[in-house]
Amino acid sequence: MNNFGAVIKFAEYESFLATDAKVAQNLKLELKGLGMPKQTLATLPYKFTVHSLVMDADIPKSVFSASVYFIGKTADELSIVVPDTIPIDSDESDGDWRALEVLGPLELSMVGIMAQIGSVLAAAKVSIFVVSTFETDFFLVKEKDLHSAAEALENDGYKVII
Repeated sequence: MNNFGAVIKFAEYESFLATDAKVAQNLKLELKGLGMPKQTLATLPYKFTVHSLVMDADIPKSVFSASVYFIGKTADELSIVVPDTIPIDSDESDGDWRALEVLGPLELSMVGIMAQIGSVLAAAKVSIFVVSTFETDFFLVKEKDLHSAAEALENDGYKVII
């Protein structure tokens, strides 16, 4: 085979990539115009409590038995979020939170998802507490605000599974 054939094949491939990119961009624009749903959020089946402990406190062993938990530590405090069925002796706590999980996985390079969802909930006067993992975000809202949060998100094009 001569190099001329390889150049032709490469040129066809470049043309295909350019065409494919145009098709993909047009499809994105068409889907956006159709008002296709944004991300889907699913409500976890239990209530959560946010606990605050002194920064050098030991993490209670009971935390690790929870199916879902979040731990954050700074120079000033230790925060632990667990289902309300997990008892923790903490300095302060705030309960009755429900978690809306943004179904993923989400790429870390994705921009604005948390800001957009937070903006929708702020406009609906819904207070949030946000925690993230490597693959997704969780928006905690008070139990009393769950249905108004879901309604606001659905009105903005999100799908919410309660």
